[in-house]
Amino acid sequence: MKNIDQIIKTLTLDEKVSLLSGFNSWYTNKIEKKNIPSIKMSDGPNGVRGDSNSGKSSACFPCAISIGSTWDLSLIKDIGIALGEEAQAKDVDVLLGPTINIHRHPLGGRHFESFSEDPFLTGKIATNYVQGVQSKNVAACLKHFVGNDTEYERHSISSNIDAQTLREIYLLPFEMGIKEGNAKVVMSAYNKLNNIFCSSHQDLLIKILKEEWGFDGYVVSDWGAALETIENANGGLDLEMPGPSNVWGKALIDAVRISEVSEKLIDDKVKRILTVAEFSNRFQKPEIKAEQAIDQPKHRLLLRKAAADGMVLLKNEGSLPLKKNIKKLAVIGPNALEAQIIGGGSASLRPHYQIHPLEAVQERLGHEAEILYSKGCHTHKYLPKINEELMEEKDGFLVEYFDGNQFDKNLILEEHLTGSKFWVFEGFAKDVLSNEKRPNISVKFSCKYKPDISGLHEFEIFGIGKCRLLIDGNELIDNWTSMDPGEAFFTFGSASKKGVINLQKGETYKIEVQYNFEGNFPAVYIGCQTPDEVDIFQEALETASNADEVILIVGTNSDWETEGNDRADFNLPANQNKLIEAILEANQNTIVVINTGSPIHMPWEKKAKAIIQTWFAGQEFGNALVDILSGEVNPSGKLPTSFPVKIEDTPAYKHYPGKDLQMNYEEKLLVGHRWYEANSIKPLFCFGHGLSYTSFNYKNLEVATGSDFVVTCKFEIQNTGDISGLEIAQCYVGPASPIPGEPCKTLQGFIKEEIGAHELKKVEIKLGPRNFSFWSVETNAWQIREGSYQILIGSSSENILLQANINLEQALEVR
Repeated sequence: MKNIDQIIKTLTLDEKVSLLSGFNSWYTNKIEKKNIPSIKMSDGPNGVRGDSNSGKSSACFPCAISIGSTWDLSLIKDIGIALGEEAQAKDVDVLLGPTINIHRHPLGGRHFESFSEDPFLTGKIATNYVQGVQSKNVAACLKHFVGNDTEYERHSISSNIDAQTLREIYLLPFEMGIKEGNAKVVMSAYNKLNNIFCSSHQDLLIKILKEEWGFDGYVVSDWGAALETIENANGGLDLEMPGPSNVWGKALIDAVRISEVSEKLIDDKVKRILTVAEFSNRFQKPEIKAEQAIDQPKHRLLLRKAAADGMVLLKNEGSLPLKKNIKKLAVIGPNALEAQIIGGGSASLRPHYQIHPLEAVQERLGHEAEILYSKGCHTHKYLPKINEELMEEKDGFLVEYFDGNQFDKNLILEEHLTGSKFWVFEGFAKDVLSNEKRPNISVKFSCKYKPDISGLHEFEIFGIGKCRLLIDGNELIDNWTSMDPGEAFFTFGSASKKGVINLQKGETYKIEVQYNFEGNFPAVYIGCQTPDEVDIFQEALETASNADEVILIVGTNSDWETEGNDRADFNLPANQNKLIEAILEANQNTIVVINTGSPIHMPWEKKAKAIIQTWFAGQEFGNALVDILSGEVNPSGKLPTSFPVKIEDTPAYKHYPGKDLQMNYEEKLLVGHRWYEANSIKPLFCFGHGLSYTSFNYKNLEVATGSDFVVTCKFEIQNTGDISGLEIAQCYVGPASPIPGEPCKTLQGFIKEEIGAHELKKVEIKLGPRNFSFWSVETNAWQIREGSYQILIGSSSENILLQANINLEQALEVR
């Protein structure tokens, strides 16, 4: 074990401060002569991407809301262990996850990236996730601390939250992750909390996190969130990322020398960072190793199980599991051939492989039935990539980098790149940017393109910087002389501009995109939509009419649900609702599969016989879906978030995302299911809802209060069906007499049990003092009110099946 205090004594002030800012996007600075190594950090929430420039693939895990839907703490710990093993393969010290912000509003851009609307469920998941990751000596990073619940103006908006709501809703998962999970790193959010930047919030980072909760790790800024030198330092931030330093470095050294920041505080920051380096064994392995892409069979099995267990059967009127005698099975929808397995932004990565629904259905069910397919409609927010198979050279665009403003002089290098989105965080221009002497770069993308269909082709370009698109030397799109702000590339990109041109099949055209960037964050998008050979909407209807049963797979993609911007609409993109209505009319034996990361409007819900919510289920999506459809796996997922009938029903609707950069949390404690019950608003599907292919009966609740205020709830669950199933029993606690402004009941316990066919199983849920407590602003502590409390056991927040009351004869302060 290193004597970190002794190491710090040997460091100069300049050396200490150098350790408090990153070296680049993912590494901290090192001091070789003092044997202090770099710490390596990596996104992300549903897989370990590693260094973006390595190009190595990674295991793609189900997104957080999918993991939240499992309600399976043992499985979640196994997922954490697997993430730790993935981090080891990428030589990563700190995994930047889990994201444990609350589902405050269903249009939040990172809704898919957080576990739940419920703070208790989120905290339990976070604790087990962290314990799993850190069992491999990889530090887990809880983010984003705190109130980062919208992507709208996230760098400057203030989340205004009263003290009781802050403690009971938004801080609770972090408190559990620190106290129970012992998380080693916390990431401060971009936003302000009550008009103080979270990276400068002394009450939040020092008084609560470090002093009250005993957090001994380091606080890292979200990337680019450190904006203030002295305020960040005195407010509790420990590490500024990314590097090189923006607000610390020399400015922080000067602040220490004039006593605006104490050197003792600098020492504490250094100690915290080096403590994490010691935890990850980086002192014993200081050399950064090459990243590896290890596709482990055991991870494949785990991710397939997690994906299936996270899928929620919302509705089933006897359509599922699929019958064995189907002769023609149609797979229809924009997410059938290529589903969305991952959300956008820091969650993205390059997966080892992807199993999509149509492929899995054909492989598993194709020997029993004829499989029909039709896309039905396009749902892109940005146009798809140009088909490289139609380029004269099949290896993508020729990309030429020039020093200066001209596209034919001072060539630096050239390479071939495929795809549509080219930006620095995915390796674009990495070799050019490594040369610090090149401040102004012009880039030319070019290819010879031979269409395989005649008609109107629509092209699209936008980026961080000026760009234009030419066909055979003639400008088609000008996003150069005039640019509007856009949503893409974390809102730093220009707005999309499009152009249409008539191209002929078999003719060769030269496509050229000219792009100029200044600075270190190049990004450009190039898209093209070709004409359809047939009317794909009408084709889908005919396909559905000719099938015995239909699997209709609709959803979003990582452009619609992403870090950087919130969704603008509660509806499915494009004309998917119209497609669903038409397919349900054409074939009543239709199973609607929803491939989104958040709730959506379902105006067709009453017409559908079966609905499955799959979320973004990771690399094993297709296999897991067929496991559920075929009945090989009995669905057991339950919603970790409420599905409203309409967006106007949601708790924050009237004050989201705020006004004049002020976002007031006026719903206060009534978040999610608490709101719907308190306001007698019936959601479309309630929190905790999820069906099975079997059925369960609850009975014989016994509640006993023991010493130290431990309440034991014992009851029985019987599987009344003919197949084994997993059931999630939920325990809610509420005051017998309603308290104005407070929820009727709150989730305080749950258990997931496998119960065999016709088996009767005795289960037990234990509650402690904190499960009955509230945050008192008068005493600044957790307290229990005297009086009568209801213990409510059920299969969802609405379906309460057992009830008992207990009396607390005196008020109690909880330590």
